[in-house]
Amino acid sequence: MSSPLQRRIDAIRRGRSIRPDRVQALGEFLPQQFEREHRKPFDRLAEFIETWAAIMPPEIVERSRLSAFSRGVLTIQVDGSATLYAADRLLKSGLEQQLRLAGRRAILRRVRLEIDASLAPQPPVGDDENRPF
Repeated sequence: MSSPLQRRIDAIRRGRSIRPDRVQALGEFLPQQFEREHRKPFDRLAEFIETWAAIMPPEIVERSRLSAFSRGVLTIQVDGSATLYAADRLLKSGLEQQLRLAGRRAILRRVRLEIDASLAPQPPVGDDENRPF
């Protein structure tokens, strides 16, 4: 005879399990969903990453990250306003057109630049004696 606790655990397991007919439906749905939401956008973003590294100066490449491509908008994060300004000037001087031409399977409509403070170089840790405060 099983204890009340064991019966409760068994009831929870039955309630949390997926019915076999639903497993079949999920087995067909999940690969398509993954393809649509993850693999295709990543492949399209990868096309632009290669071109970005090739056309931009290394100082900007190391201070930036291509973070998303959705509905024709390429989002590029930079470490601060100075990098944002420099990247914006370069894009408007013709490099944005080069990015557009690089997209073989993806149509680039717009480049959006935004600041991400986590990309900024971090100050060295430990030297507390020389801090002004």
